[in-house]
Amino acid sequence: MLELIGALIVALLIFFSTLIIGCIPIYLLDKRAQRTQGLPSSIATFGVGTLLGTALLLVIPEGIEVCDADDNYGLDLIIGYLVMYFMEKLVNWKGATRPIWTQRESIEHMRNWSDLTNMRKVAIVLCKSEFALAMILHGFSDGAVIGASVSGSLLNWALAAAMLIHKIPTVLSIVSLMQCKQGLNQYEVASNLLLFSASTPIGYLLFKLFYALAFGPTSWLGRNIMLISGGSLLYVATAALQTPGHASSTPTYLPLESAQSVPLSELELGEARSYSWPSTGSNGESSRPYIGTISFLSGLLIPAGISFIH
Repeated sequence: MLELIGALIVALLIFFSTLIIGCIPIYLLDKRAQRTQGLPSSIATFGVGTLLGTALLLVIPEGIEVCDADDNYGLDLIIGYLVMYFMEKLVNWKGATRPIWTQRESIEHMRNWSDLTNMRKVAIVLCKSEFALAMILHGFSDGAVIGASVSGSLLNWALAAAMLIHKIPTVLSIVSLMQCKQGLNQYEVASNLLLFSASTPIGYLLFKLFYALAFGPTSWLGRNIMLISGGSLLYVATAALQTPGHASSTPTYLPLESAQSVPLSELELGEARSYSWPSTGSNGESSRPYIGTISFLSGLLIPAGISFIH
């Protein structure tokens, strides 16, 4: 019983710490920063570098480390990669085949904090962000691995500290990419951030409960989920790492103010103005192409540094 109470405290600590870390870029990227020329593009490139480094330097190596020698690493990675690939294609296909009069749902924005309790809007915003989907799967896999393989109060607290360090580059990358690359407003970013913050505690408590109730060994499932999440992160990172003019074909939301300014008649006609296309460049950055490279390499440095001390 005491061990389960300690696990609950650790889960709450991970949840609130992840949430606080994720609120930092939301606060910094206010409207004035969004109007600064080249800043959103640089931050998005920084997030892509952090995401790619997290997948290759932290998640996949840790997944291989916890696996047995006879486990099929490549199969788990391919499964995670294909899950995100088909999920993105499914979202695009459903959006393209819906009747025009129902396509207004796809541009519904969260307009205030009370919309965070609207489960339909939460689900729509989540499905429109492949970054958030991959991160939530990764967060759940982190909790699954911890809950399936760790016991003891001291190990719980040590693991909580290690998990918080591990989540710093992950949460910074997901928030910056959702804001600067996908154009989600602060309410939509906060909605996905809440789900991501809760994913690790839920996975941790769920597998901890299975372990405590002696439902059988769960370490095999936890090991495979870790590598599957690594494959998902790798897909999202490689899809986001695109040159200008070759952005993803997935339409993304306009900022809240832009969406409100589009006449309803144009929305009913399915006008293309109701979407904005991701762009990895700007006038300020195109005149200084090295800025994007520096931002990308700077993003890689964070998970690279953590990989040496983790």
